[in-house]
Amino acid sequence: MKNKHLNNEAALLKGLLKAERAAFDRIFELYYRQLCYFAFSIVQEMQLAEDLATESFIILWNKKPSFENTGKLKSYLFTLVYRASLNQLKAKERHHQSHQEIALNKETEEPVDLKIIRSEALQVIYQQIEALPPQCRQVIKGVFIEGKSVKEIAGEMNLAAQTVLNQKNRGIRLLRNALVNDQGLTPAVLLMACSFLARY
Repeated sequence: MKNKHLNNEAALLKGLLKAERAAFDRIFELYYRQLCYFAFSIVQEMQLAEDLATESFIILWNKKPSFENTGKLKSYLFTLVYRASLNQLKAKERHHQSHQEIALNKETEEPVDLKIIRSEALQVIYQQIEALPPQCRQVIKGVFIEGKSVKEIAGEMNLAAQTVLNQKNRGIRLLRNALVNDQGLTPAVLLMACSFLARY
């Protein structure tokens, strides 16, 4: 299978069924980061989230199930990660919390669909951050990803605090414009992504 054919849904799914590495690599590229964010929203540990996402692809590769469309494939992967994430939480709860606290967490847990939208929104934002001008990108990564203050970033970059603040505001504006102009985003993902940016 040639790479140029991998954007064709039928060819991609057929390639997976036939254990073609190029098809598997393309599926990994499409969904891995989303699955990491999704798992992280549940287990709150990025390394563990990445491990769980990776394991879902191992299962996919070993079982090679057939799918009617990529939507079913995506749902399959998210279900694998969701179940694995819950199993991790249950194991952790057995060691650290009472049965009453477990029941309370289940009652207040965020719906799975919302977690998926959240993971897709984060993926889109992180992709757009990489497209920002260098200095602006460094500032936004410090604020948005690393959770640093303007003062901390100013010290690290040897810049005036006002310069960092200006770059931060510029970055948020550029990100928001990029999101609004992205025709591939669903309204739910766009709304979630914009709500993230509104916090900064």
